[in-house]
Amino acid sequence: MSPSRILVRITLAGAALAASAHLAVVGYSMAARSRLALDIDWLEGGQIYQAYRLLHGQTLYVDRVDGVVPYPYPPGHPALLALIGSVFGVDYGPARMLSAVAFASVMFVLGAQLRVHAGGGARGLVLGLVGAAGAACTYPLLQGYYDLARVDSLAAAFAVIGAALVAGPSLSRARLVGGSLFFTSAVYTKQTMVFLAAAVIVAIVLRDRRRGLVLGGLVLGESTFLLAA
Repeated sequence: MSPSRILVRITLAGAALAASAHLAVVGYSMAARSRLALDIDWLEGGQIYQAYRLLHGQTLYVDRVDGVVPYPYPPGHPALLALIGSVFGVDYGPARMLSAVAFASVMFVLGAQLRVHAGGGARGLVLGLVGAAGAACTYPLLQGYYDLARVDSLAAAFAVIGAALVAGPSLSRARLVGGSLFFTSAVYTKQTMVFLAAAVIVAIVLRDRRRGLVLGGLVLGESTFLLAA
């Protein structure tokens, strides 16, 4: 084996080891504080209470009745948290694990996309690991928001999965419908995701006008239906 090949293999092994170690540290941090029985962030308790209200048949958007002031977020996150809470209970642990799983999904999708674009193989696998670890590097910079009981990680996961579904060279009907459903879910989890969805739709229109317009029409139709409901 030539020295250049040996150097490439050593570099790939070192990058994979460093990326895996970083992912393990972030994963440990998320698991360690998942059961902490108090608010890490000031939004956590209120978001969990939103899910509690849904689980007990109460509405989210009340006119400041009995001291309740609703958060200005769509109902996606508390609705899913209430569904999880019906099995595991509405508490900090399940709420934070929902966000942690959502962020793990973002890292997995980003890593998978990088692996595909690298052509697969060992290099693609290492590049995927490095890409996922690169996303995890922002965990301390954003004060650990990724595993808090907030809407952000779930909204990002929906948006990233939607973008990955429609990013391929061939857009099948199943990918268009799946992408539209994830984009709609992202918008109804955090309303600012409408800008990301719009940016992706514009990019698809520039590449394939008919399918891009179909994607935009699906997202608009689904969002309008939910708003009316």
